[in-house]
Amino acid sequence: EARAEAEVANLGGWARSYGETVYRTNVTTAYAEGRMAQAKDPDVQVIAPCLMYVAHHDGDVRPNHLAYDGMVAGPDDPVWQTAKPPQGYNCRCSVRLVDRLEAEQLGALDVNGRPLPGRIPIGAFPDEGFQK
Repeated sequence: EARAEAEVANLGGWARSYGETVYRTNVTTAYAEGRMAQAKDPDVQVIAPCLMYVAHHDGDVRPNHLAYDGMVAGPDDPVWQTAKPPQGYNCRCSVRLVDRLEAEQLGALDVNGRPLPGRIPIGAFPDEGFQK
């Protein structure tokens, strides 16, 4: 990871700290995009119909990112247009698949087993000035 961050900085002629920001933000973006694509596969949706937003629970997590933690919605839900990580530069948040049993336990499915509409939690929003 450190070597990749340094390479990114060298490619752009940037300071190492800026290269680190570019690298981490792009890795988070790519991971979230890949997970979303995986979750949209109909065969995957049979087993895992939802995604959950996951934030780190440490001293570095931003409160507005932590507010998203645990949010559950189907992969095609428009809520992800706003809520999909990253929510800021150097964001470490991610999404994970939620299997059918867990989705049922969380009350995230309707009576027909389809994901209920997601809702952005109070206090959850992207960092000011962050552009995806």
